[in-house]
Amino acid sequence: MKITAQSADGLADQEYQVLEAGFAEGPDGSGLAVIFQRDLLAEGPWNGDRETDDYFNNSYCVTLGSGETVYGGLEQVAFLGKRATFDFAESMAGILGIEPQFIVDFEVSDQELQLFQETLKKIVTWGVPSQVPQLNGFS
Repeated sequence: MKITAQSADGLADQEYQVLEAGFAEGPDGSGLAVIFQRDLLAEGPWNGDRETDDYFNNSYCVTLGSGETVYGGLEQVAFLGKRATFDFAESMAGILGIEPQFIVDFEVSDQELQLFQETLKKIVTWGVPSQVPQLNGFS
């Protein structure tokens, strides 16, 4: 699956107490949208039970704009310039209704992409170690 994202952002949402990074096809957030979140107040680094399978409380979540949500499941994120490849566990991709490999060409400013990358890294590197993806090519 491949899309072009015309918007990307990263922020600390004080109202909902989440750290959030996302992108969407449309410049106004329309079209396919993907949002990564974790608890804003979560202490880092994560010091929980390394054997836990409670991903709901101990991992990031991935939500599509249409509402499908999974906890954990991202295996790798690789950036090459303004192209990113997101590799999801097959079971999680199935729940989201996407292919396991998701390619995104970012048509956003360098500043927007950098903010997205920085925030995404903070989100997906927190939580159950088995759910922390391999990260490549982050600026």
